[in-house]
Amino acid sequence: MSDNALSAWVGRTEEMHDHLSLNLVTRIAATLGEQAPLADEPLPALWQWCFFQPTVEGSGLGGDGHPARGGFLPPADNRNRMWAGGRIEFHTPLKVGARATRVSTITDVQQKHGKTGSLLFVTVQHDYLQDGLLAIREEQDIVYREPTPPKLASGAPLPEGT
Repeated sequence: MSDNALSAWVGRTEEMHDHLSLNLVTRIAATLGEQAPLADEPLPALWQWCFFQPTVEGSGLGGDGHPARGGFLPPADNRNRMWAGGRIEFHTPLKVGARATRVSTITDVQQKHGKTGSLLFVTVQHDYLQDGLLAIREEQDIVYREPTPPKLASGAPLPEGT
C-alpha cells in the first residue's frame, strides 16, 4: 500500500456505544476475584476494555480472531497484528450502570522497514465519554508485521512439518 493510500486512513473515526451493565461488571469482578462496584460507583481503571466490543459474525472475523481488516483499520493484508504500546489518561471515572460512548480516531499511519521486513504502525486514539464528558483518553499503537517463519533458538528456521 502506498504512503498516500495509507495517509487516507488518518482521521477515520468509529463510534461505539455501550451500557456499563452491573451484570457484566459483576462477572468481570468474579473473573478477577475482585469486589464488584455497585451502580453509580466508579468503574475500575482499564475495565473499559471489556466493553465497546463490536458484534461480528464468524464470517466477519480475520484469521487472527479480530474483526476483518479494511473497515475501520487499514487492511494490512497478510500481516500479523501486534500491540506496540500505548498511553492512557484518566480524567474522571466512568460510572457503573450508565451508558457510555467510545469515539476512536486513527491519528497516524506510518510504514517503516526493519530487520524482519515491512512494518505498518497505526495509532488509534480512543476517547471514552459519559454524559458528554471525557472520562478517559487512550492512544494505542498497533503494528502490523510481515509474517516470518518460526525459528529455533539458534536462529535457524524450523524444519518443514509433515
